[in-house]
Amino acid sequence: MSREAVFSVICFDSLPDAYQVIKEKMKRPIVTGFLVLLAVVLIAAGVRLKREVSIDGCLDRGGQWNYDVAACEGTSE
Repeated sequence: MSREAVFSVICFDSLPDAYQVIKEKMKRPIVTGFLVLLAVVLIAAGVRLKREVSIDGCLDRGGQWNYDVAACEGTSE
């Protein structure tokens, strides 16, 4: 086998296989990271939405929302 053929076998023929192995190993951490980020965003949005719904309910009942203590004032509740 000539020197060029050996170089071709070592460098280029193994490159696609190595690339596939790296690609497969990186797929799981990327997907896991995306799912964790998605969960954090959904939890943060849920907390924010719960607060906004509480404020809206207070105002609908004729009350006044006190932002300092995060409570409804001026209703019978």
